[in-house]
Amino acid sequence: MEKQSKAEIPALLEEIILPVTDATHTHVFRGQTNIRWEPIPGLYRRLLSNGYSKPEITEALIEEYEEDCLCEANGLGFYESNRLDTMINLQHQGGATRLLDVSRDPFIALWFACDENEDETDGVIFDYAAENSITPKSGQINSWDQLSSNISPGAALLYFPTWKNERVKAQSAGFLTCSIQNTLREDSPYTKDSQHLTIKKTIIPNLLKKSIRDYLINCRGMDTYTIYPDFEGFALYNSATRSFARCYSHLYGRSGNGLFPDPYSPPLD
Repeated sequence: MEKQSKAEIPALLEEIILPVTDATHTHVFRGQTNIRWEPIPGLYRRLLSNGYSKPEITEALIEEYEEDCLCEANGLGFYESNRLDTMINLQHQGGATRLLDVSRDPFIALWFACDENEDETDGVIFDYAAENSITPKSGQINSWDQLSSNISPGAALLYFPTWKNERVKAQSAGFLTCSIQNTLREDSPYTKDSQHLTIKKTIIPNLLKKSIRDYLINCRGMDTYTIYPDFEGFALYNSATRSFARCYSHLYGRSGNGLFPDPYSPPLD
């Protein structure tokens, strides 16, 4: 059964990678380790978890909570040089904004879809194909209004921030955002095709997650440090829910080399 499952991986990888050959759209990807999770921004989820229903969530309500958050950030001394930088920094630090994290790199999405904490459930990768009309070029977005109130009702926009930190660079990060036309119940460009954005889902079977992680680590050189190349990533990699990076017999301190691993030696024929 395990060998049969592993044999499915090449075809799955081909399906995931194929969209990057499309020369007519900008494709971005989002990986979620639990297929049951709805791919909506953190601010929407926060409103839902605080008693609001989808019919109550409107664009006006979202803007009110965004303004409140920005005012609080300013009062606490966390405000950046402008609203755009403040909200993007909030998003990268785990805060709830209207932005939905995506990546140009399908392998980044695959990493998130195969998180080890959810091996009992299928994962999913969302492939968003955006037309050029909703994908501004570098330098064309200079204000938060361009990512919020200036978007046409019901429309989506794909934004790639400048590489101001290593995490954005490592994850080939981008954001999807939209303006709700009526309410969240009727409008969700993140889950339904819209005029300039189409969505395709690829299911990642839970039985393949461990094998795919091994492939990404051993063949693609990926791990939590490369996805989060900062101390926060190091802390995440060593959190209570994570597996240890090395087995007991290979702990660095036991090798006699202190903090450093044993030098590489090529295999003997």
